[in-house]
Amino acid sequence: DFTVIVSNGQKWFVEVKPDKQVQDVNKFKRIYESYRTSPQRIAFAKEHSTTAINYSKWMHAIEAAKKQNAVFKIVTEKTLKRI
Repeated sequence: DFTVIVSNGQKWFVEVKPDKQVQDVNKFKRIYESYRTSPQRIAFAKEHSTTAINYSKWMHAIEAAKKQNAVFKIVTEKTLKRI
């Protein structure tokens, strides 16, 4: 959603999402990675398409951030309330 340069000069790519979507992705990742075969993984991902899309986007965002010497962060409404 946006980029932040923090006080130590580090660059953050920040994605803002509802906490529920973040929790769903964490659960999705655990289950998805537990499947050993591609057909099982594909079937599970199709059943959970929105979560699968977020998971895929975030994995790509992490890699893109690394290539630019940055950090990818996900911020939820809970995080924003603490600020």
